Amino acid sequence: MDLPESSKSHWNRLTAPQWLYQALRDRIIRGELAPGQALRQQHLAREFGLSPIPVREALRMLEADRFVTIHANRGAVVCAVSLSDAQDIVDIRLALEPLAIGMAVPNMSQKDVDSSANILDSYAGVDDPIEWSTLNRRFHLSLYERCGSPRLLQMIDSLFDGILRLAHVNISTRHGNAQAHREHTQILNACRNGNANEASNRLHSHIDRSRRSLRALLKRFQN
Repeated sequence: MDLPESSKSHWNRLTAPQWLYQALRDRIIRGELAPGQALRQQHLAREFGLSPIPVREALRMLEADRFVTIHANRGAVVCAVSLSDAQDIVDIRLALEPLAIGMAVPNMSQKDVDSSANILDSYAGVDDPIEWSTLNRRFHLSLYERCGSPRLLQMIDSLFDGILRLAHVNISTRHGNAQAHREHTQILNACRNGNANEASNRLHSHIDRSRRSLRALLKRFQN
């Protein structure tokens, strides 16, 4: 599997179960492992040159993040993308993220804003869905970092785990990427100006547009 250069040092620091978890997760995100496809422990152990123990641990991690379901007789099976689950995740994002950015803006320094801007610039032209999704997550979380609520940040971070499955269908066009970049820039400018209400409102509109696009895309892929 080819990795972006920026990701290689991260992968080198992972344990065997973590490494296999991310390798399989990325294949699922890309659609290379289809919903309903069985993941056999023995086959994975041979393919990746691992013993059964890290393979079992990786599959349990994937199950915890709802990428696979482990059945007593069939083993691990790739989960299907659920429209209702996806809508729930975006609905919760709509409730939590505008709240977080509204709390964070009054505490942001120029250095904080510049750091978020650097992340945004780093993936303006990225087409790879996994790299784009990873950097998009970093950008969003950087905007909420000064909200003063570690629990709120943790809840939002966990939501991004849930939307990774949708990366390969939700950011598959340059038009979608370009529009998201424009909206991100507007949100960042509101933060730079210290306008918490505008930042919160623009973020709400941004996520709501993603919700509408996601609903249309999933209906198309599931028909």
